[in-house]
Amino acid sequence: MSHGTYADQLESWGILVNNLESTVDSVPQISADRDELRRLTDEVRRLSAEIQVASGELTKLTGLRRKAAHAARQKRLLIAAHLQGHFGFPFLPMSSETRDFR
Repeated sequence: MSHGTYADQLESWGILVNNLESTVDSVPQISADRDELRRLTDEVRRLSAEIQVASGELTKLTGLRRKAAHAARQKRLLIAAHLQGHFGFPFLPMSSETRDFR
């Protein structure tokens, strides 16, 4: 069962909470539930905002990781070139197979 987007749900819940204002006097038992719905709506809104911030941070961190990995690959190639120049043969494997030279 689809409930729509969170934005749609927040709008629907907000309308319900507002419409219940005039009904609370005639149906007082819904007062606590209306207050809880208002609190939950605020929590969903707050968590949605936190998710947006975290998503932005994830994008930033992914970019930083990509740059660091690129720099590491470049540095590895530079080291391989130095070693090949010194020893005269391919020293480091080009694939993901790495050797432990300890």
